[in-house]
Amino acid sequence: MSQALKALVLTALCFLIPVLIIKFVDGRENFLIEFIFILIILQSVVFIFFIGGMLFKVYATFSYFFFGFVPYLEYKKNIVYWGGETFSDSTYMLANITLLLANFIFLFVYKISRSNKKLIFKKIAHEKINLNNWKAFFVILIMVLSSVFVALYLNNFSLISLLVRGGEFKEMAVETSPVLSIVSTFFRAFAMFACMFYMAFSSDKLIRKIIIFIISLLAAFPLSMPRFMVAAFYIPIMLLVFPWLKAKANLQLSLIFGLLFVFPLLNSFRAWSNLSRINFLDGFNALLEGHFDSYQSFCRVLQMDLTTWGNQLLGPLLFFVPRSVWPEKPIGSGAEMAKIANLSFPNIAANWYAEGYINFGFFGVLIFCIVMAYFCGKFDFVYRTLSYEFLSPFHLMYFVTAGYLFFVLRGDLMSGVSFGVGLGCAFFVVLLIARKFSKNNE
Repeated sequence: MSQALKALVLTALCFLIPVLIIKFVDGRENFLIEFIFILIILQSVVFIFFIGGMLFKVYATFSYFFFGFVPYLEYKKNIVYWGGETFSDSTYMLANITLLLANFIFLFVYKISRSNKKLIFKKIAHEKINLNNWKAFFVILIMVLSSVFVALYLNNFSLISLLVRGGEFKEMAVETSPVLSIVSTFFRAFAMFACMFYMAFSSDKLIRKIIIFIISLLAAFPLSMPRFMVAAFYIPIMLLVFPWLKAKANLQLSLIFGLLFVFPLLNSFRAWSNLSRINFLDGFNALLEGHFDSYQSFCRVLQMDLTTWGNQLLGPLLFFVPRSVWPEKPIGSGAEMAKIANLSFPNIAANWYAEGYINFGFFGVLIFCIVMAYFCGKFDFVYRTLSYEFLSPFHLMYFVTAGYLFFVLRGDLMSGVSFGVGLGCAFFVVLLIARKFSKNNE
């Protein structure tokens, strides 16, 4: 089967299966609203299999689930989360038209950004790192061991607490303290990036790579982290270990599988108390349990016409300022919306476009769309133009960005910025250490 025919078959399947399933669901009916949902699904699927590079396809996969498939199913079944007021048909219509147009604008800006041939991150894009020496191995080993020690300290030296995110086995919830949360994120990323650099830039014996990976796994065990943080750490590892994931539609299909089955499984460990709580085949049931609630956050800010004219943006921009120094510091946009709407659950995701609207209305949606599309276009362009004869640090940064993109698109922005700064700091610290002990610099 030719690649074009394979792409057409996958497009047809990913479009028809959810649409046909939802059409047989009894519930609300409105031809125009449903038609636009179907257009968003079709638009997203075409983007996934026919247009753009890896970051663009990650965005398209997010749109497929968070703007099309799941919200359409929620609409049909009239599901509204967290005790909120039901959305009117006019709100659904406005939200759908806005998102449909935003996706087209995203495509337009993405294409323009790729037409600008100027490279970004030139130095690390063409830099060679060589960690084929014992000194580099021991340095990497010390780095990941120190990260594990810090992680153990933050979890009261409880191994079970280190490996499980929540529930009765959690000795210390670092999420309750912003400082501890930032420290925890940095050292988790520090361990994983040290592991990535050694896997990518060393051709040492496989046993040494396995040792480094197992130790770093303790510092950033997938069952101990928020699900979208797992994507930022483990998607790049998968792309390094399984290069075939970068080809054709393999990554997109893996993301779809992960959203349907892996992420619901990881969610089972948020309040784990015994094995009976774990459902290995949660799949479609998890779609309607609030994990994909960011579309409804967008609808909520539209229905409430909630606009702060930039005040919410101050929180992410000044996330490092302690609340004890700035008592009026804005909380996350999802939490702010939940407080105003008197919802029963405050830890709500406000997606990228909801953040745009809550700051500057529809103008904010446009600006946020342009910024994200330009960013994705430039990164995809640099990755496409790089020589594939060797891996550079930019490749690793690009793979990490592909996983992190889901986190920031889902929201909220305050968490995304603080997490992104932690990732960036950890990455460049590891890069500086790798340069120091690279054979090229001896």
